[in-house]
Amino acid sequence: MFNQLVIIGNGFDLAHGLKTTYHDFFIWYLNKIISSIRHQNQYMYQDKLVHIENLGELYASQTITNAEHFENILRLNETRIKYRPSYLFTKIFASSKIHGWVDIENMYYEELIRHTLNVSRGDVNKEKIKQALRELNECFNEIKNQLTEYLKTIPAPEKNAEIEEHLSAIINKREVCCVLNFNYTSTIDLYHKRTVLGGDVRSIINIHGDINNEEINPIIFGYGDEMDLEYEKMERLNIKEFLVNLKSFWYFKSANYQDFQKFFWLSRPFEVHIMGHSCGLSDRILLNSIFEHSNCQKIKIYYHQRGSNKNDNDFFDKTIEISRHFKDKARMRNLIKDSVPLIKFPTI
Repeated sequence: MFNQLVIIGNGFDLAHGLKTTYHDFFIWYLNKIISSIRHQNQYMYQDKLVHIENLGELYASQTITNAEHFENILRLNETRIKYRPSYLFTKIFASSKIHGWVDIENMYYEELIRHTLNVSRGDVNKEKIKQALRELNECFNEIKNQLTEYLKTIPAPEKNAEIEEHLSAIINKREVCCVLNFNYTSTIDLYHKRTVLGGDVRSIINIHGDINNEEINPIIFGYGDEMDLEYEKMERLNIKEFLVNLKSFWYFKSANYQDFQKFFWLSRPFEVHIMGHSCGLSDRILLNSIFEHSNCQKIKIYYHQRGSNKNDNDFFDKTIEISRHFKDKARMRNLIKDSVPLIKFPTI
């Protein structure tokens, strides 16, 4: 008999119809800028990400539908407008406009790498690099605060019958079940609230924080790929500002990581069920510790079925992402043994 570990990611929320992508958040943020300008006589907006002045009243009444729409409003006001975006805002904006999606954590990490190269080449002295990093981290913290505000505006979803069937098949087994929730939302609470092992292992661990309980369980937003060669370079530079948003350090701010480790301390074989997690590199260290654990016996992928054609899904993409968390590729091929659509007609 195997214990059960369920990994919940953003695709789980998307399958419930929630607009929780970074792109959804960024469009909301652009609309917040417009709305704030509309309600101020000076027609201005300012935070750590962007500064705008003199946006005309006519255009400030509009609702932003995409990044290009926002850009058009700025262009129509360009003769009088004062527009000072941060570099991180500009980068996010470009991705939203060109690709229609945004990976904020990865963009932040790319900026850190860029500064690492500047230090290595000696292009800029350390004090200037530190100041640039402080400004970057202030922008990133602004994004985290804005994201938290946005997520609190999303209405609670209803249960999905197919997802409930999947989870019931796992949770109702006699083995210990631990749900590792990487989302900031509590959608998983619709299905599972019980504790196991008399509370020694909590049945649901919100590993990345809880937007409704931030003092005890603060939001973790950053990068977590300590296996990356560029991270090793950052560490050797002895500049603290490179590391302040490393997820490993933020895990110390709550008991979540220690609670999750208790699942390993049971010293029993376990199966992993991946529901909606992209398995991207921003969670590489934690996922590597799970997938390459000696007691991990099986990985089951609940994939995104894009359309009616059974081959039109992201299972293949998921296996590629998962492989990046393994040093032992042969073991990876042996562990991925099963897969199933998360829901038959998904919204993700």
